[in-house]
Amino acid sequence: MTSSSPVSVQETGRSTTVILRGQFLLLAIRRSLGGVLAPQGSRLTDREWSTVMKIRLRPRSGFTLVEIMIVVAIIGLLAVIAIPNFMKSRETTQVKTCINNLRQIDGVKQQWALENKQTGDAIPDETDLQPYLVRGTSGRMPTCPSSAAATNFSTSYTINAVTNPPACRIVPATHVLVP
Repeated sequence: MTSSSPVSVQETGRSTTVILRGQFLLLAIRRSLGGVLAPQGSRLTDREWSTVMKIRLRPRSGFTLVEIMIVVAIIGLLAVIAIPNFMKSRETTQVKTCINNLRQIDGVKQQWALENKQTGDAIPDETDLQPYLVRGTSGRMPTCPSSAAATNFSTSYTINAVTNPPACRIVPATHVLVP
């Protein structure tokens, strides 16, 4: 081994050490489990070996295409599961809201009939019920939430006689007030 050469190799039966002179780099290549010889002939500890063998690469930034595809697939699967449940819960909420509106209209009809001494076959008008439903004449009467086109009370509900329950005009099959 010559000291003028920038690269020197020490080889024993169990390991090989490559030394680059003039640089601050010591590259040791382990051939067996017996350890690596240092330039002075002593063995490196595991801690020294780990610092010798560290290869500095630029840190990875970003995700691989496969990782992105897996995330997109998982989000798609969750959307397939969640959207039908969301639509069903929305429809159920609309039905319950409409039935609650019908219950309020029926209660207001009964109250109107008692206060005005009306018989059971009397049919109140929208203006008769408005003070009871909307706290005076300044509020809005309820509408069926199932239709965006139904913007007023008269297109959403039929009041009927005092003895008959009110009815929904938008979805009369499912929006029914059960006595």
